[in-house]
Amino acid sequence: MKFSVVVCGKNEEKKINKCLNSIIQNKPDEIIFVDGNSTDKTVDFVKNFTDKIFVRKNSNLTNDRQFGIDNCNNELIVMIDCDHILRENDIKNLINDLFNFKFDLIQSQLEI
Repeated sequence: MKFSVVVCGKNEEKKINKCLNSIIQNKPDEIIFVDGNSTDKTVDFVKNFTDKIFVRKNSNLTNDRQFGIDNCNNELIVMIDCDHILRENDIKNLINDLFNFKFDLIQSQLEI
């Protein structure tokens, strides 16, 4: 099943590569990055992973997330924060639970 990943961030140059690498290993069909008008190299780093980058000057997390959702091409949408590092198949496993248990939504907790 196809899925999109939305990542919102601002000034995340120290974390974003690790986050996006972990997303890539989960094989998304698209990655949407909504940037809160970063003043560091966040957007430059994100360009290595996706061309679907939106810079929003008057951003806030709630509006940026909705903006990202509105720009997805797939019905299944995964929201990932810049400090989240996924393991391989994390998203696939969550999607399987979504359908197997007939959930409308899945929220996952990270272990550190």
